[in-house]
Amino acid sequence: MSVLTSRLTFGMAGLVATLALATPALAGPIFVDDFQDGQADGWAATGDGDVRLTAYRDNISLRFTHRAEALTTVSTRGFGDVVVAASLAGQSLGRGDACLAEVSGDGGATWQTVVRLDDGTDDGVTLVRGEIAPAGGDDNARLMIRFRAMAGLTTLCWGDAVTVSGAAL
Repeated sequence: MSVLTSRLTFGMAGLVATLALATPALAGPIFVDDFQDGQADGWAATGDGDVRLTAYRDNISLRFTHRAEALTTVSTRGFGDVVVAASLAGQSLGRGDACLAEVSGDGGATWQTVVRLDDGTDDGVTLVRGEIAPAGGDDNARLMIRFRAMAGLTTLCWGDAVTVSGAAL
C-alpha cells in the first residue's frame, strides 16, 4: 500500500484526482472457507485415507489422513494480485510424512505449496498459517486448492481457514 501525503496548495479537486490515481484497487476476499458452518461444500475427497470435518473446542477443521486429499476450485476471474492462504495442523507425523496445502494455476499440472507441516511441527493443536501469490492465480476461472496428506496410517492432518483474496482488475 502506498501512502500519499500532499499539501493542499492545488485545491480540493486536484487532491481528489491525485488520490484517485494514486490509490491502488483495494484487495478483498474472493473465497473464504473456515468450515465453521459444519459443511465442506465444494470440496471433493479422493485418495487412500479419510476426509471429514472434525471439531476441537469451538473450531471445526477438515481432517485428512494417510494419502487422502480434498480439492476445491475457485474462480479468480476479474481479479489480480491473487493471494491464497491456509492453515494446517498435524499429529503423529513421522520422518518423510507431510501435511500440505497447495494451489495450482494450471489445472493441476503443477502444484505450489501454501503451507507444509513435517515431523516436529505436528503437536495436533497448533494451526500453522501460510500464504502464497501463486503463479497463474490472477484472472483464472479454475484456480485449484487442495489439502493433501503424504503420511502413514496413524498420521492426522487438519486444514482450515482457506482464503483467496485479490484486487479487482
